[in-house]
Order: sequence, then structure tokens, then C-alpha cells
Amino acid sequence: MINFIKNIGRDKKLHFIYSFIIAFLGGVFAFILRMNTIQFIFTSFSLSMATGLGKEYADHINPNNKWDWYDIFADVLGAITGTAASSVLLFI
Repeated sequence: MINFIKNIGRDKKLHFIYSFIIAFLGGVFAFILRMNTIQFIFTSFSLSMATGLGKEYADHINPNNKWDWYDIFADVLGAITGTAASSVLLFI
């Protein structure tokens, strides 16, 4: 497992970390606004994914870069775990 994590590129790790942080903070925002569970999950996940997709689109239009589906996959994993972490910590 440790070798698997070591072999993941730095860019993918950053996508995961930033998506996690944005989803977590989106969850805090939703909690402060007293959103119900569905709104909480939607807000947290959507904020994170919109940011990740926007970043990937910027890469796509940059002639020195390209669209990378693995970055999107890392964003999805980060958004899911960030949403889950915020819901567990805030609703305990």
C-alpha cells in the first residue's frame, strides 16, 4: 500500500488534498447555514468538484498543458472524503 501511494504523482496528491480541503470547508459552510443533509452533501461535494473541473479546464485551454482524467479522479476522491469527514466531525 505504501509503495502504491509513493508511486502516485505529486500533482494527483495535490488534486486530492485541495479537493478534500474545499469539500471540508464547503461542509463547514453548509453546517453554519443549517442546511439539511442533502443540501449539505450537495454543497460540499459540488464546491469541490466545480473547483477541480475549473482547474482542469484551465489546463485544457493552456497550450502547455492538457486535460487529465486522473486529476478528475483524484478530485472526486478528495471531494468524497472531504464531504464525509466534515459530516462525521460536524454531526457528532
